[in-house]
Amino acid sequence: MTCNEKCIIIFQSQSDRLIRWYSIIIERSNPTERDSKWHNLLIKSIGFIDINRIYLFTDREFIIYSSDLSSKLRSCILLTDNNHNSEYKDIQRGLNGIVHDKYIYHIYLNIECHWILSIFDVETINHICDRDLTEIFPDIKRFIHICITDRTINFLVKMESSHYAVMFCSNTINSKIELKRTILLSYAENPLTICPVYIHYIQKYIFFVNDPSIKIIHILSNEKYLQSYSIIAYTLCYIEENHELILTSNDGIYSININEQQNFFSKFH
Repeated sequence: MTCNEKCIIIFQSQSDRLIRWYSIIIERSNPTERDSKWHNLLIKSIGFIDINRIYLFTDREFIIYSSDLSSKLRSCILLTDNNHNSEYKDIQRGLNGIVHDKYIYHIYLNIECHWILSIFDVETINHICDRDLTEIFPDIKRFIHICITDRTINFLVKMESSHYAVMFCSNTINSKIELKRTILLSYAENPLTICPVYIHYIQKYIFFVNDPSIKIIHILSNEKYLQSYSIIAYTLCYIEENHELILTSNDGIYSININEQQNFFSKFH
């Protein structure tokens, strides 16, 4: 799922055909009107670049579409290892990328089984640099998801100890990635994504990690684990303009207005 203040876009795969996806575009001003399409792509992650463009990471391409998915505007082939090492076959399916500010960030496993972070310019799709995450963080078994704020670049990871954690690192393009803090996720079973939300009235970022396999969301700051919240959330998306956290569950799409939850978040000040 990805969303903005005008629409929500949901992709759902057929259970028996992971390369065939069904997209639904829901106009928020009139939720009863929907535009749907079929796509023969193995989709890894999606998001809005701006009001008129969305991006898709597939198993081998980065693609920019118009926001209604009617026009393919630009694409490039991603550097990935297409070998069939059975040890990594399943986890490669979950690798992903993100667009933040002016840059594309893509994480993949190379032929040497090293986790690589590649960074590109989003307008030209010119390659800027690579970071060998395995060399920097040798105790990490798997990089699951990435999110970026104006302060840090953050990785949801599985460690060699089999514990899940979030690593908060320095956010810089031109210098080495440096670890600031690692926070373990209490009782995590199979966390999927990490979503940052800036809470203005406490002046800090709060991070949400969805773990639908055990029906909870982990809530943490870049300082410590805060608490878990009992809910099934398959996807999370934050709309900064509306101060809304959007999530999909078994029975629908839910919106949480962050500004209406001051009693809850103020205790984390």
